[in-house]
Amino acid sequence: MNSQKLVLITITIVLILNTIISYNLPQSFIKGLSGLAGSEGYVNITVETIISVNFTQETLNFGPGSIDDGQSNATLETSGPSVLRGNWSTSGMSGLVLENIGSRNVTLTLSTNKNASSLFGGSQGHRRYMWNITSNETGSCSPGALSNSTFRNVNTSGYLFCEQLGYLSDQDTLRIDFLLTIPYDGNSGILSDTITATISAAP
Repeated sequence: MNSQKLVLITITIVLILNTIISYNLPQSFIKGLSGLAGSEGYVNITVETIISVNFTQETLNFGPGSIDDGQSNATLETSGPSVLRGNWSTSGMSGLVLENIGSRNVTLTLSTNKNASSLFGGSQGHRRYMWNITSNETGSCSPGALSNSTFRNVNTSGYLFCEQLGYLSDQDTLRIDFLLTIPYDGNSGILSDTITATISAAP
């Protein structure tokens, strides 16, 4: 390894595709009203259920930075935020926020387009691309284990993170934090990926 090699990397995680599934579930009832003998009146009402989520914090841009001289990698983490063995700025470094803006609990699956190898390249032992999904508001996910505050490798095929993402205004948001380890011998320039959220009505 050339200890003098300086790698300039801009990492951008962009939520270009927010998969939103919306549909209506009509629930009608008819209530009879009593009037004069031999007459009837009716009241009809249709209640619509909306299934929808939105990234209220949709872009994470780490900005430009480089690995410290003589180091084999640099690690960036949004939950702190923190930077180790590199000179990226932590200013404005925060996780993504996903909110259930519908009127029913939903099941949430998240996926990425890339993994650590396709995003960073370089030596396998010096690269990581991981995420941690937690409730941004207490009680947002039930059952609420999510990632248990533990980072795990991103999943390009999709991972079910929450079986019941709530819709109540104070229990409807999740936070997605990232941990990136950038190898000294990996790709340089602007590196980016897209996160996709897929939802369905919770049982």
